[in-house]
Amino acid sequence: MDDHFCDESFCLVFLPFATLSLVGASFMIFCLTWFRLWRSSSGRFILALATSDWLHAFSIVMSYHWVYTPLEDGSFCQAQAFILQFADIACIFCGCAISIYTYLMVTNRKHLVRRLEYISYIVSFGGAGITAIIGAAGQYDGEPIYGPIGPWCWVSSTQIRPAFFFAWIYTSGAIIVVFYALTLHYIWTTTGATKNIEVDLEEHNRRSAKVKKIMQKMAWYPLLYFCIFFPRTLDARLGFGNLIHSDGYYVFAIIVFTSNGILNALLYGYTRNIFALFRGQTDSTQSGNNRPTQLIRSDTITANADARSEMDASGVESIQESPPSPSLEDRSP
Repeated sequence: MDDHFCDESFCLVFLPFATLSLVGASFMIFCLTWFRLWRSSSGRFILALATSDWLHAFSIVMSYHWVYTPLEDGSFCQAQAFILQFADIACIFCGCAISIYTYLMVTNRKHLVRRLEYISYIVSFGGAGITAIIGAAGQYDGEPIYGPIGPWCWVSSTQIRPAFFFAWIYTSGAIIVVFYALTLHYIWTTTGATKNIEVDLEEHNRRSAKVKKIMQKMAWYPLLYFCIFFPRTLDARLGFGNLIHSDGYYVFAIIVFTSNGILNALLYGYTRNIFALFRGQTDSTQSGNNRPTQLIRSDTITANADARSEMDASGVESIQESPPSPSLEDRSP
């Protein structure tokens, strides 16, 4: 396969998946903003991931340009490589941040969540911007770092590609494994401790339900990250080293990699029950009541309650929120 031309048949295989990812990431961003789910810390972490997914999908969709045009260096090629590099690193760091956030919430260390938020935004988008700028401004062996590679423009030299992408993949993978191991160890030891000491059963059940909810909503994103990014690292033409030479596996790795946005969107819709929320809006619209407004209000109250709980734990003045009117509660499903 020519590294300097996006073969029409090959591009038309993976570009529809990239288009679906663009739609899926847009759907996540819409839900997080329309239902005001970004008001909780978990919503903001997912919003950062969805933004990275959108940029990632957009950079790949730009390869439609190369279907009938020779893939060559130029301003368009450099722009695609810059956005793709930025989005790749941002997705990697957002996956790490979510795994750390899950650990802090499960272990009831909410006072550290706000600090993690600030640090994760700086590292995720600041670090991604630094690597993208270095790639755009730097050279290797007298040639620009960014250039044509396979179906798009990215880091063209296999000698320095590990420093720009694959080293971060393995580092972030190790971080995710460590924090998930710590999370599971905490859950295991906490559950075992309750068998030997007298505990408040109601409090224990409440805590267990909360941990289960956190794990259900947040734990799958870093695991999906492994499934999306690691197949790409195993192919010799994309990674470093002579690992796999199958054209079929190459196509598979590209398709999975370009499906990042749609897979995260499906996971988000399933874990947050977003599809049921939309069905509720449709039913209420047909019946002529004002249920959509109440659904949005309900999610807003939940998000604000989460934010207030996190602020209380960190010693910051809590958000003052007026409760919903009795009539609104009576009308809620």
